[in-house]
Amino acid sequence: MDCSRVIIRFMFHVVDDEEIMRKVLVVMFQYFDFEVQAFGCPSEYIEHMNTPEYKSPIAIFSDIEMPDMNGYDFMYQVRQVNPAQRFVILSGAPEIKHDKKNLACMYLYKPLKLDLLKDIIDLLIKCDKNGSSEKMEVQFNDDRAIFGINNWTCPNGRCVNMSVNGHPENE
Repeated sequence: MDCSRVIIRFMFHVVDDEEIMRKVLVVMFQYFDFEVQAFGCPSEYIEHMNTPEYKSPIAIFSDIEMPDMNGYDFMYQVRQVNPAQRFVILSGAPEIKHDKKNLACMYLYKPLKLDLLKDIIDLLIKCDKNGSSEKMEVQFNDDRAIFGINNWTCPNGRCVNMSVNGHPENE
């Protein structure tokens, strides 16, 4: 009888044109023992999606301002192939206006703190496992207010509607 233990490593992807930010995020994910792949631009990521090595991550952490394509258009293009893909937007420029701005699961202002990243990862893993955060009684506070997102609904229709302060609207 084979009693070997199966270790499941959760995969996350990072897309950011700033090399230093990519490296910092990779180190942060690795600190918590998560598998992470980093990409320097959206077009590089989209090319990778068409390879046999591609595995859909639990979430893609993406910058907004990038040279070849902004993060919101990138998010939209990935969702054309994988509509359920979760995104976390990371930016130091939250004031950018865009018609696809509300498609992300979470919005975080740079620089990102290690303990906040761990909380976000835990929530994303729970959402991935359970299929819905409604069952999890999610109490989460991200930076939606800084991004000017006042009424948010999960883009996948899976999570409980949350107000800017991170608490369910029905409370």
